[in-house]
Amino acid sequence: MDVILGFYAFHADSAARLVVDGQLIGAVAEERLGERRKHNAASPANGARLRLADAGLRLRDVTHVVLVRDPQANRVAKMAYVVRRPLHAAGAVGEHLCCNR
Repeated sequence: MDVILGFYAFHADSAARLVVDGQLIGAVAEERLGERRKHNAASPANGARLRLADAGLRLRDVTHVVLVRDPQANRVAKMAYVVRRPLHAAGAVGEHLCCNR
């Protein structure tokens, strides 16, 4: 049995997905759980726990983990945001320059 736990994390709207033997079992955005913060970029740990529990699976049953990440996504919109709000965006710019080499 192939059990794939997928994450979209470290960007707005983090989420977790569970696929078992090629069939999507479920997906949930982290903002729907926990603190219920909109456009949450936190790790989707609550979503992963929920998806596994709903399927009657445990972390040890997971055979593959997938992290979806595209730092180039929405590049023009991101640059426009930095131009409009440079002080607010400074932290994200620093993080991007530091960690996306």
